[in-house]
Amino acid sequence: KGTVLSPMQIEALLRADGKIPAAAIKKLVALQRKAQALMLKKGDQKAKILKLLDESVAIALKHVAARHKKLVTPVMRAAQTQSQMTTMSSPWFKSFMKTDPIRYWPKVKCPVLLLIGEKDLQVPAAANIKPVVRALKRARNRDVTAKKLAGLNHLFQKAKTGLIKEYAELEESFAPSALDIIAKWMTKRFVK
Repeated sequence: KGTVLSPMQIEALLRADGKIPAAAIKKLVALQRKAQALMLKKGDQKAKILKLLDESVAIALKHVAARHKKLVTPVMRAAQTQSQMTTMSSPWFKSFMKTDPIRYWPKVKCPVLLLIGEKDLQVPAAANIKPVVRALKRARNRDVTAKKLAGLNHLFQKAKTGLIKEYAELEESFAPSALDIIAKWMTKRFVK
């Protein structure tokens, strides 16, 4: 569910970046959880959400500014806060927060190939593979292949860190090892 995955993503990305202390990461994740919970409540929660997001942005920018020796202006802070608010207010984000994909996996009866990169910080393998496989098995799906792919990120690129900023820096668009797994899996099931 997005309410679980989103804070997990934030924490994984911040930890992998290694530039923000653990206590600040804990505070940022808690603020995001509160803001996201308010976003799903009925009624106008905008002022409360903006306050939480502004506090979150202030913490993050403090560490970014210290690292880059730059001054954070009120305009920068306000722009970052509004950007986060725009994202959280979007229909896609609200749907992401409300949707629990684990409810749908038991309905899948066809063969499933579940691949997650070991360095995927957006959908961490450790927290996602087992619940999906369990849900598919509850549905008595007998053809489930799940693999954690060593060294690959969310886009199945050979990665150093798994951070999002790395996606565009890597020359590889899709790891040949992942393509090989997909091709072999499909050939075994669908090519006669």
